[in-house]
Amino acid sequence: AAPPLSSGGPRLPQGQKTAALPRTRGAGLLESELRDGSGKKVAVADVQFGPMRFHQDQLQVLLVFTKEDNQCNGFCRACEKAGFKCTVTKEAQAVLACFLDKHHDIIIIDHRNPRQLDAEALCRGM
Repeated sequence: AAPPLSSGGPRLPQGQKTAALPRTRGAGLLESELRDGSGKKVAVADVQFGPMRFHQDQLQVLLVFTKEDNQCNGFCRACEKAGFKCTVTKEAQAVLACFLDKHHDIIIIDHRNPRQLDAEALCRGM
């Protein structure tokens, strides 16, 4: 008797680790591997329209922390693990210039110490 099907998708023959998906018309998603600046492999999704393949850029994350602590390091590690490009700034004056230079997709501002960094004013300025 065959083992029951798992809820995770189609059952594959023993020893086979990937399945070919049926080809559909129009757009499709493909996954490729790139190397980031540190030489690590990063999986990136490509979009294919017929014979044309478009590469989607990695998400860019801007972290605004007044000091490098466990929270800042945790966000950096999470970004690296997810394949995002991560930039850390410590000074409020550098945030706007950095954002205008790279047009980050996600911005995380540390608002735990409002005396050192006024997050609301920073958001209004962006």
